[in-house]
Amino acid sequence: MQNTPWFSLGLVALITAIVVLSGIKKQPGIGIILAVLILGVAIGFDKLKLSDIEFSAPKSWLAIILWSLGLGIVIAFVSTLVIEPAAE
Repeated sequence: MQNTPWFSLGLVALITAIVVLSGIKKQPGIGIILAVLILGVAIGFDKLKLSDIEFSAPKSWLAIILWSLGLGIVIAFVSTLVIEPAAE
């Protein structure tokens, strides 16, 4: 089965709705799990390999780990110093 742009757009809309609605109900983990399951099913129907959708091992795991830690720290600071005070 070849995906059309409309199928892809619908899939993105469905996953976005699930993640947003689960976040509103204060259960964000459930939305992400459902999104991953939906993507897995969609990939399975097309019989794609992970490399077909650009999932592959990084060239440097150390770089990925350092970038992830750095971005996590930045997000934590921005959330604590900007977003939370603005929300109050």
